[in-house]
Amino acid sequence: MIIRAAIRCKGRAIPIVAALSLVMASGAAPIQPSAQTTVRWRNSSMEEYRQHLISLGGLVQTCAKGRDVKSCDPSLVGPDDNVPLGDSANADRRLIRYGWLRVLFSKAEDPDQSVGQPAPSGRRPR
Repeated sequence: MIIRAAIRCKGRAIPIVAALSLVMASGAAPIQPSAQTTVRWRNSSMEEYRQHLISLGGLVQTCAKGRDVKSCDPSLVGPDDNVPLGDSANADRRLIRYGWLRVLFSKAEDPDQSVGQPAPSGRRPR
């Protein structure tokens, strides 16, 4: 079962798959980046896709604890998954993108703003 959630970004709701949060508690080892980091996506079976989600859960936990360049490296996320939608050999495939997670990892490398600092947009916090 896939649970849909939404986050607010620039006044718009952006849907995200909450399955990642479900597998975060598993504590699986993260996928290490390969020497060929230019790969944008890979054909994955459903089992490989599940394992990738589990490893992403571990990466998120590590990044949340470390909040540094090494533990929040966006290249650790790996390539997007192109998964089959059925069991047949010629089943249609769906591309599952992780660009949003790579962006969050790159932002997590930066320190949080202190409460007293104004927001970068120039607006004061309410």
